[in-house]
Amino acid sequence: MKRLISLFKAEHYKTKRNLAILLFLLFPFVAITSVYIHRAIVTFTAISAGDFTEYSANPWVFLIGRNMAIIFMFYHFLVTILTYSLCDMEYRKRNFKRLFTLPYSIHTLFTSKITFLVEIVFLSSLIAYASFIAGGFVLSHILPALSFQDYDIRLACFYFHVRLFIGLLTVSFIQYSISLIFKNFVIPIGFGCFMTLFSILTISKEWSYLNPFAAVLNSLYDFLNYQSISFSKHEYACLVFIFVFLLFSYFTFKRQKVN
Repeated sequence: MKRLISLFKAEHYKTKRNLAILLFLLFPFVAITSVYIHRAIVTFTAISAGDFTEYSANPWVFLIGRNMAIIFMFYHFLVTILTYSLCDMEYRKRNFKRLFTLPYSIHTLFTSKITFLVEIVFLSSLIAYASFIAGGFVLSHILPALSFQDYDIRLACFYFHVRLFIGLLTVSFIQYSISLIFKNFVIPIGFGCFMTLFSILTISKEWSYLNPFAAVLNSLYDFLNYQSISFSKHEYACLVFIFVFLLFSYFTFKRQKVN
């Protein structure tokens, strides 16, 4: 355990100036806050002009949630950049060869890197959750006319962001595996962009739950339709993908010792 903790600390030290990590962590806060600020400006303008009409629908869903689709689809692109940057950092500095000379087992080395990746995805999902809740809380006080305070969204929002975390984690494991195989930037990025576009085009298909890249968008659609207070077959499929690509990543990582 002490060896794993020391390796985990080393991962933090090596990546403290990694811009991809910083972007991935700040993205949900900046994007979600921008949506709230835009809504506040529009509402203040309407009130000042005397054209404001109170909403009868849930503002968390109809004012904020419907603006999230494009934002959350960018998450896939950022996950692709994140996972590639973590692998590229090892390739560029020939760290893989140095890594396997350390007195640690391959299992311990791999576990430290996967744990670090899980931590980043978890923190980003947590920031998204906190930004979503905090933004509505602030608007409920400065713009009570929007009626954010009239709806208890905490449980639905919690389930939605747990499902977001599972979906992002699945995509991150897939992209990490691809980045371990291909050193070329084009292939992992191209695959991530293609699968994201494919997910958008096939989201209405019955078999879309078998596409892990559609999990984030599916969880958002369920949230907009008040169906997010439970896990669906999309999440169960993602858990299977997580297990499969975790094993695949391990054996791909193990091959780096030979290469």
